[in-house]
Amino acid sequence: MKETFNPFNTLEEIQSDYLSYVESFQQIKSPQIRDWIKGRREAGGLLWKPPFLQISLPFLPGDPLSALVNEGVLHAGTLRFARQNKADLSSPPIAPYSHQTEAFRKIHAGLNIIMATGTGSGKSFGFGLPIVTTALQMKAQGVASIKAVIVYPMNALANSQYDDFSERLHQSGLTIARYTGDTKSNPE
Repeated sequence: MKETFNPFNTLEEIQSDYLSYVESFQQIKSPQIRDWIKGRREAGGLLWKPPFLQISLPFLPGDPLSALVNEGVLHAGTLRFARQNKADLSSPPIAPYSHQTEAFRKIHAGLNIIMATGTGSGKSFGFGLPIVTTALQMKAQGVASIKAVIVYPMNALANSQYDDFSERLHQSGLTIARYTGDTKSNPE
């Protein structure tokens, strides 16, 4: 029978090994200090904090992007931008979460939104698809101008989002640019 991984057993093993390591080089001569340290170790919190466990529920599924295109919330060209495999143009569109489809509809209605949700929950698509929709609609109308400025708190985030967006927008007819402290000041 295959043994399953038990993270609590692994934690106990690591803590036991670490305690053995620490005790191997500590030579405390004072009985009062030695007893105090032993008591604190046994009570916990001296060498490590207790484990932090958090169970996150999966994000609720939203409406398909095709339904949002049919409603006029998103431009049909966004389906090309929001595909599951960004390098494969034949890849199907992403399956958005409910907080994303709610954001798309609110932005389409002219409302401002704040999307506060966990890592990997699609915040960038939450604002990115409405931006792409607006840019594609204005391009179709012959309007050539800046459609959006996205401000990120860190260059690393700006760079990773730029890489993702630029790869997705490749050959879409839209232009994306990145301006950070690393951007050369020479106009060329």
